[in-house]
Amino acid sequence: MWEKQERHRVEILAALDEAEADLQTGQYADYTDATLPLLAEQLKAEARASRDSKPS
Repeated sequence: MWEKQERHRVEILAALDEAEADLQTGQYADYTDATLPLLAEQLKAEARASRDSKPS
């Protein structure tokens, strides 16, 4: 069980390192109050598509 937790922790740390590198190189998107509703709709559509593509 601890191996699974450690693997998960390492994956999270790697994702954080990747995110920090993206920030340092300017690879990110700024969102405003005007663009957040569009982002929310895009994320919902992606989640629905992902859910619908999984076998039942």
